[in-house]
Amino acid sequence: MVDYSAIKLNESSFDKLPARLRYNGLVADYYRTYADELKHDNFSRDYFERLYKNADLVENCSKYWEVDYYRLQRVKSLEKVNLCRDKFCVNCQSVLANARLHKFEPIIKDVWKTNKIFHCVFTVENCKGFVLKNVIKKMYKSFGYFVRYLNGRAKIRGLKFDYLGFKGGVRSLELTYNKEDDTYHPHFHCLLAFSKNLNLDKKFLNKFSYSKYSDEVRYFSQEEILFQKIWYLLNIGEKVNHINIDNVDLGYSVACDEAKETDMHEVFKYALKADFDKDVCLGFEQFKLYRESLLNLRIIQGYGNFLNYEFETNDFSAVELDVAIQEYKAQLRLVENPVRVYEQADILVDNIKSGKWNYITSGSIKKFILED
Repeated sequence: MVDYSAIKLNESSFDKLPARLRYNGLVADYYRTYADELKHDNFSRDYFERLYKNADLVENCSKYWEVDYYRLQRVKSLEKVNLCRDKFCVNCQSVLANARLHKFEPIIKDVWKTNKIFHCVFTVENCKGFVLKNVIKKMYKSFGYFVRYLNGRAKIRGLKFDYLGFKGGVRSLELTYNKEDDTYHPHFHCLLAFSKNLNLDKKFLNKFSYSKYSDEVRYFSQEEILFQKIWYLLNIGEKVNHINIDNVDLGYSVACDEAKETDMHEVFKYALKADFDKDVCLGFEQFKLYRESLLNLRIIQGYGNFLNYEFETNDFSAVELDVAIQEYKAQLRLVENPVRVYEQADILVDNIKSGKWNYITSGSIKKFILED
């Protein structure tokens, strides 16, 4: 008989699910309210009906679970859950972020063996909501040009980037909202692969060295200062040449530090912030603005060695591990064949906390196999 004690879910496994479901109810209301607004603005019927459909999908996301019930062994295996995959569903985006991390972490680590990877954050000035869409579009275009300078496909007379040994990178958009002054803070988290021999000598101070959130003082390298100026010129639409670079006193913040494994999470995480511990969720106006600003945009994009990877794909299979998981479940079936039942999320959470049944998932088995 399977020793399920090592693979069963504990009380904390679904701690955040009730809050996420409540948040999804709020998002569903946003979709319906937005659809009602557009209906009165004479938008096409297909457009606002799609919003109503999104509302239903988000509202019912993760509420019903398909469970294989092994009565004799008092085990319930969570096999399937209805997922909406909506960009405003924190539950789905959390699941997909973790899945992307597990899928692409080995690929990034393989590049890491022969290159030095930096976690770089590219920011622009905070902006008001009515210009957010244009600011983001400009950032996307500017970053594409910035990469062309790094890989040598575009030139700046008098400057060479060959010594950086740029191999490629992954760029991810994150958006935050500042309620105090009603502004938005779009920025990129990037993992950029450079030469193994590249060392950034950090010895310069500027305005970005200081933060109101920390007493720590940040020093910048010559390369970072140059990146800040180039990034600034690209985003304000000025020609990037040696003269204009020299005339820039302070660019836009660009910070590059040698990456740690935990920095991969920053790139693959959810782009929109919701903090359940502080009960901070998107407001309706932010929802509308984000939805229109991010429409048809690729949140995560690869460049160079990472160009051809579909980072936003929903196919997260891992064949070798899946085989091991199925073998583990086969041991349960040696005793009895399961009965497929359906459970509502609130009942499932209560049962896990009470310890009445031993709940397992492919994820809990996978974690046990990887850590064994």
